[in-house]
Amino acid sequence: MYSYTFKHIGNPSEIDFSTNVIWVFHADKIPPHIGFSSENRFYSLKVSGKDEQLNVQQVLELIHRKKIPSLFIQLKTAISLQEVEKAYQKYQRAVYGSITCLTPIRELVQQTNARQLSDLLNRIDHAIETTAGVYLPENYTALPVYSIDEIYSYISELSKSQMT
Repeated sequence: MYSYTFKHIGNPSEIDFSTNVIWVFHADKIPPHIGFSSENRFYSLKVSGKDEQLNVQQVLELIHRKKIPSLFIQLKTAISLQEVEKAYQKYQRAVYGSITCLTPIRELVQQTNARQLSDLLNRIDHAIETTAGVYLPENYTALPVYSIDEIYSYISELSKSQMT
């Protein structure tokens, strides 16, 4: 069972990283991790803090070095780097029960009621320009189904491991 099926998953060379891109790390896992880039700068909210202003090429090199199954979802919508910075400045880290890696992205695409990635993608399907992937399992076409409770459970596990 899947929660969002992609129409086409191409090669990363099809993605223009100078525009707005939703990044999905560990796309085959429950839950995946999500980041956002604009103007070749990458942002991500994590339990341990956040990534801000990272060079997109460095993040791509990390994905290739570690062979992380990842998706890149290029949006048609124009979102400025200033808007991205403003959205991420509101949060310090992911927090059990309230803030996930998706929270600032929901704000950027004006879908604050979306609870998880599949919900968000279903709502903004019309605004997706193209999708590409690397290191995905053979015949990968969709995000696995998972619940908001599984997201918060994972955040809780990561929070506990940060304290030890």
